Amino acid sequence: MNDNIKTVKMNASGRVQGVGFRWATIQIAESLDISGWVKNEPDGSVSILASGSHENLDHFIEKNPPVTNFICQSKKSSNQLYREKG
Repeated sequence: MNDNIKTVKMNASGRVQGVGFRWATIQIAESLDISGWVKNEPDGSVSILASGSHENLDHFIEKNPPVTNFICQSKKSSNQLYREKG
């Protein structure tokens, strides 16, 4: 197991459906060698599961399109990081 690889689960809310958010998220993830998935949720938010190096995940979160609310929960701990963007 590579300790440098981290996995995070994120939820983005605001104007994130019907505006190309998932497509942009995939493009950013591919450019940073991040694996995982992104999907629309019934409540209008978008869920993201992303795995990659700690450094690449930090860049991934910073480069993601601006949204009203971005919640990132590490799969390694129960700490939640609440981050306002946009």
